Amino acid sequence: MNTTKKIIILLLLVTVTFSCEDYLDVNDDPNAPSNVAIDLRLKPVILLSNGAAQWRASREIMLVTQYGASKERGASAETWKFTNLYMAWQNIFVWAYPNAVDLIVMGEDQNCPHFSGVGKIFKAFLLFLATDQQGSTPYDDLYNGRDAAILTPRFVEQKVIYEKCLALLDEAIIDLS
Repeated sequence: MNTTKKIIILLLLVTVTFSCEDYLDVNDDPNAPSNVAIDLRLKPVILLSNGAAQWRASREIMLVTQYGASKERGASAETWKFTNLYMAWQNIFVWAYPNAVDLIVMGEDQNCPHFSGVGKIFKAFLLFLATDQQGSTPYDDLYNGRDAAILTPRFVEQKVIYEKCLALLDEAIIDLS
């Protein structure tokens, strides 16, 4: 009896697994665009770079140096928690940086150097922000807009980050002129 149950369960699992190959093909969201116009990518780059990344980094520094205080004892503004919720790393490298890189790639692919120049400025800004706060930061192994992201990037010294970002800003000046 026990063997019969195992065979029936195994047959059901095999049937369910292989019976619906095109199950996910019907779930196309008509409201989710597959291609976004390059001019519509500029607003998220500005918002996430200046709003989320810069605000989060400045808030972290304020909390670590204890410039901020609250009337309540043990308030969240006074207790530092090392979680991804409180880290500028997520705001910089997960939200803002990919948008800046995508703006560069789209500007290069569509022959729109002004957009790629703005993307390079924001990319340099975000890397300056990250290296100012954390010291050594990834550079070469970060998301490049064409390949899959490397989940364990190699960290580069702060001096090298500054040199590469200054060269990136020189490229942006050429793109914008």
